[in-house]
Amino acid sequence: RTLHWKQWYQRRVRVEAAAAEAAAAEAAAARAQVMADAEASVLAGVDPVKDAFVELLKEFSTEAASAESLPGLTPEILASHQAELDRIKKMYGGADDLDSFPTFKF
Repeated sequence: RTLHWKQWYQRRVRVEAAAAEAAAAEAAAARAQVMADAEASVLAGVDPVKDAFVELLKEFSTEAASAESLPGLTPEILASHQAELDRIKKMYGGADDLDSFPTFKF
């Protein structure tokens, strides 16, 4: 038996609507699970973002303790910094110490 185009279209719309409803129900269940997990972690006093941040701070502090300067400074960064300091010294009269606040005498 052949379907009339109108019947075919109505069946297609029903199938697509059922698929969309199933996808929406699945997404709602996933959102509910995420919210339940978040609520459980909050009630337990666990904050994953805070934990990740604290872990990064600990890693940075151990690297900083073992290094002479800030960790992550490459020779290129240090050379660029020195070039900027030299440029500023030349521009503003060659002061030797650019890291301290200037003293004024009246």
